[in-house]
Amino acid sequence: MPVGRKILLMAFVAVRISLTVSALVDLADRPAESVRGKKRTWALAIVGVDIIGPLAYYWRGRSADPTTGPPAPDPVDPTATAGRAGEPIRG
Repeated sequence: MPVGRKILLMAFVAVRISLTVSALVDLADRPAESVRGKKRTWALAIVGVDIIGPLAYYWRGRSADPTTGPPAPDPVDPTATAGRAGEPIRG
């Protein structure tokens, strides 16, 4: 096999493994409410359908994550917003 094809094959395998692992980690960390369908079904699709499974999960399997977006307002001081660690930012 020519060297160019070996490099291309190794790059494809690396992308495939990276997509599969990152999709499985995302699925494991994501609450069930943020996944469209059953988590077990998505895990089987990610592992069993080669490169299409992880791409389908990223495209259709994840719903909007409720933890992302702008920080929630502080109930004590409505002008302050919560920081990343949940502590209010005082100005």
